[in-house]
Amino acid sequence: MGSLIKSMTDSSPIARSDIFKQWVTRLFVRFGRVKNAPMEIIEINQMLNGWLPVDFDILVPGGREKLETVNLELVNLSLTTRNLDTAESGEKLLAVIDCRFEVKMNSAVIFRTKLALELQADPDYCAKTKSIGVCNTKLSRVELVDGKDSFIKDVNTLANGILPTPFKGLFNVAMASTTAIFGEGVINGMTKYLSLYNSGNQQKIVDYHKKDIENKIIGLTQDTSFRYQLDAANFEEKLFSDYGKKITVQGGKLLFEF
Repeated sequence: MGSLIKSMTDSSPIARSDIFKQWVTRLFVRFGRVKNAPMEIIEINQMLNGWLPVDFDILVPGGREKLETVNLELVNLSLTTRNLDTAESGEKLLAVIDCRFEVKMNSAVIFRTKLALELQADPDYCAKTKSIGVCNTKLSRVELVDGKDSFIKDVNTLANGILPTPFKGLFNVAMASTTAIFGEGVINGMTKYLSLYNSGNQQKIVDYHKKDIENKIIGLTQDTSFRYQLDAANFEEKLFSDYGKKITVQGGKLLFEF
């Protein structure tokens, strides 16, 4: 079963001895003599990286589509497992994803950096669709990989080309004073967002987008195009699609349970 996915492209003729072994294996699984089959995490890791890179945009507060956006590109993934030491949770999949993060304002790049995302998830098998994916995805950490390589632009002059007329030139005034003069209702979403850049704290900017990033990634994991469809022409995959019940993480491996 360790070659469950890796062998999916093997179309070589099947010898009679192999046919007999497959027949016996089906009988063992069917009558409960074989209850599970392990699979190394490295095989899943290779398959997932074959789907990368993937990128998506997040619209900034008050921004215009394609002009004021955050772009996140998922470049590389390293998959391991983690034991949460709780009876309810047990072992989970742990993915660390290397990303490129870029923010545009008025089509100009004002912030570019590299991120490391840490996600936790459970393996998921859908017997109805005969497909494998993940569920219960949670973004547990978002960190700058190396702030020294980051690029961040002064938004004071850029703001005049983006903000509505009543707000132009406000970025040389402290936000507290601006609020006192114009009232909270006047300081719109775009103004508040750009004020993050005046702080010079890159991690604070990244943290602001953490929930949006998590929602986007959860959306990807729920997309059917990102689920692996078992191949009926492959013996091991057909075997699991016929008799498989669930997939769990045990001992640092994926366990396909019949």
